[in-house]
Amino acid sequence: MLPPGVKAPNAVPGGIPDQKADIPVCGVLIAFFAINAIIHLQIFKQNKTQGRLFVFSMLVFGFCMARITTFSIRIAWAKNPTNRDLAITAQVLLSAGVVLLFIVNLVCAQRIVGALHPVTGRSRSVRYAFKAYYASIIAILVMG
Repeated sequence: MLPPGVKAPNAVPGGIPDQKADIPVCGVLIAFFAINAIIHLQIFKQNKTQGRLFVFSMLVFGFCMARITTFSIRIAWAKNPTNRDLAITAQVLLSAGVVLLFIVNLVCAQRIVGALHPVTGRSRSVRYAFKAYYASIIAILVMG
């Protein structure tokens, strides 16, 4: 037995999928994210026809699509637990969805800083700092 706080060398987020537990849960979550993807796509289309480009809706749509794909791959992995390609694909898609949420949070933070502190928040140095943070998120995804 491993000491507390020490992970097994082959531990993966979410653990190895089990058919009895994972397939029904993943099916429900696929339906939930599909509904949310449709809603956010509709919001984006409505805003676009009114001349407003609201990027958050497309980012959340992309997140929902990444989660649908992730859960589909997880179901396939539960059906074939010895397939390493499915395991790797599931972990990469899991990370990609998290990165999309990081970017959405960063865009929200940038807008809030700009609204609360217009002079400082919209300065050139703060914009460059946020661009550097975007680049670091992408670099971390590539390294992970």
